[in-house]
Amino acid sequence: VNGNGETLYINSDVYQSSVIVQDTMKAMLEYAKTTIYATQDYTKIVSSDQKFINSKPAASLKSRARKLNSQGHILPEGTLLAEQDNSRLKNADHRFFLQLHIRRNSIFSSLRSVRDSVRSTVNSSNQGLFQSATGIGSKSVPSSGPNGLDAGFSVKWRVDSLYDFEPFPKDYYTPLPLSSGVSLKLPDGLSHYLTKIGVAKDFKYYSEW
Repeated sequence: VNGNGETLYINSDVYQSSVIVQDTMKAMLEYAKTTIYATQDYTKIVSSDQKFINSKPAASLKSRARKLNSQGHILPEGTLLAEQDNSRLKNADHRFFLQLHIRRNSIFSSLRSVRDSVRSTVNSSNQGLFQSATGIGSKSVPSSGPNGLDAGFSVKWRVDSLYDFEPFPKDYYTPLPLSSGVSLKLPDGLSHYLTKIGVAKDFKYYSEW
């Protein structure tokens, strides 16, 4: 009601804990490996990209392969439809696009990786007998990073959304918590009407991790 149009931030936990988000993240990373991201300084992939939607990794995200209530699914245009049992995400952001941003690490990060690799090799030589006996010790830096892509790249996930309301006669509502176990069910049609007469406002928000 009193907003100034500023884009707001929403805690990423609501997305990261989602089954459909987790599965789509895995699929998008698998798809990224088939692209030329490794020759670019920056690559952006969105769940709405037609090549991703038609890719093999995305096949398991579509409705026929999933249970809507517990898993959610991806719609034909690439929108993620939240699992219906996840009331927190369902009420916060029912449908949204997921973005994957891949960036080549800076020269400082690259030098740090080389330093860590040399240090790891030295440690492995010095601790070889101990490591053989106990299984504890330094290991060489893997060729891929924790996200499954080349070690020289980092990833960021992002969602940009608009919090708006469905007009009547659709029977949607937004629960507003008043106290422990008690909430007020505010019809979205009423909220939509309030935005039309200037009492309330739709607002943009984002999340990233």
